[in-house]
Amino acid sequence: MDIINQLQSKSTGPHSIPVNLLKLIPDLILAPLCKIISNSFITGIFPDALKISKVIAIHKGESTEDLNNYRPISLLSIFDKIIEKLMHKRLCSFLDEHNILFKNQFGFRKNNSTSFALIQITEKIKETIEKKKYGCGIFIDLRKAFDTVNHEILLKKLEHYGIRGTALIWFKSYLFNRQQFVFHNGESSRLQCISSGVPQGSVLGPLLFLIYINDLPNISSVLDFYLFADDTNIYYEADTPEKLESNVNRELKKLRTWLIVNRLSLNINKTNFVVFHPYNKPLKQSITLKINKKAILEKDHVKYLGIIIDSTLSWRIHIDNLSTKISRSIGLLYKIRPFVNIKLMKTLYYSLVYPYLIYAIEVWGSAGNTHLNKLLILQKRIVRLITYSDKRQEDYSFFSSDPLFYIMEIHKIQDIFKIMIAKFIFNCLNEKNPVNFHSWYILTTQMHKHNTRSKFIDIQNHTLTRTLFVPTARTSKYGLKLLKVQGPKIWNKIPPVLRISTSIIGFIKNYKKNLLNSYNH
Repeated sequence: MDIINQLQSKSTGPHSIPVNLLKLIPDLILAPLCKIISNSFITGIFPDALKISKVIAIHKGESTEDLNNYRPISLLSIFDKIIEKLMHKRLCSFLDEHNILFKNQFGFRKNNSTSFALIQITEKIKETIEKKKYGCGIFIDLRKAFDTVNHEILLKKLEHYGIRGTALIWFKSYLFNRQQFVFHNGESSRLQCISSGVPQGSVLGPLLFLIYINDLPNISSVLDFYLFADDTNIYYEADTPEKLESNVNRELKKLRTWLIVNRLSLNINKTNFVVFHPYNKPLKQSITLKINKKAILEKDHVKYLGIIIDSTLSWRIHIDNLSTKISRSIGLLYKIRPFVNIKLMKTLYYSLVYPYLIYAIEVWGSAGNTHLNKLLILQKRIVRLITYSDKRQEDYSFFSSDPLFYIMEIHKIQDIFKIMIAKFIFNCLNEKNPVNFHSWYILTTQMHKHNTRSKFIDIQNHTLTRTLFVPTARTSKYGLKLLKVQGPKIWNKIPPVLRISTSIIGFIKNYKKNLLNSYNH
């Protein structure tokens, strides 16, 4: 332990550890560190020296005198993180083996992402409107959720889920007697004890928080819960606004009780709800939802996990927001262009613009062409900008930009959507996505065994070409835009030889080439 403390004390400056000492670090650290970790797991004791957090306050903006304008960043020892990673691996294996975590918890889990959470939520909304019902999404904001986790309650939940004996003692040792100090302008504060919360900046902290809120969906048998760590969405659908208001208010009382029992508090000012309805049938009456006798603010759109979801799922507001951000990036590209070559300009496109286009496009990419064309126009400006085509013609609006997309190997927005949907379906069919999506798509061969026009056979490879069954839908604005409906249509238009690919990398690479070739007329 003395070696670890010495190395920690010498690691504060960029040149504080001599090069010759760096070469000896593996021999100096490996044996004692292995012994420390082994003894920690055997005895159930987490070293006190590794429980100390160094907090650095990062100014977010506005007044420097207001403490609320600072974001605390907690730094922990690298040796602490090594031990935590080993325990994290063991805990994850246990939770996965016994299927403990809530299926709609998408945060801090392997092979999960915000996109999956958004896909699940928006698909549910489309299904609601398709069934001529009203949907209500409540977007919960918990006040300092990670910092207010009660240690005693967390340990009881760990025990309930099967973490017992020495393992439970280890987690108690890990959580209790933690300390932190603030480092600012070269000065350090006194050590202060941390009485609640999961350790910020830790490896285990996020997973322990998931366990802490894992029983939240159990409070109601009629509400649907979609979680991404502390970003919680509660959803309910009903035949009438009156029934929706009555039932949701009844269930919100159960939510309040759960929050009290688990010693968590709701930020009512940042908690909102949206009533979803068809674009041509606006809600004629107001709906009032309350928690602890305080009304929740109703909005016609809300930002959730980086996406602006509006009450009719038109995606107009979100796409307008993207257009504004991309326009700023185009301005930067114009300024940079005289100083870099085309290859670097293309790299800048993928750094400054493409992330906006690809993030959660599986969700909003089904928007109408009226909205998507705003982004396509910006893409056309970019390919002309990169290739200097805007300089060659005074008015290039009449000239096709397809050859430029082909030359630059840049896909149009509608084709980016197709690529991401194809990737999603490929992973669903190969069970690489979360288990929630494994049954979303059905092969036509699974629907029936007799030959039909939609059942193709690859004669050369004697392999079925994985044609998907296309469900029926009632509405064009919602039903036909369900990923369960629109997805199979996109998939079935992919060349059969690509659909039978076994590698996701090869599949996407070849499909991208196929789409690019359509630009080269």
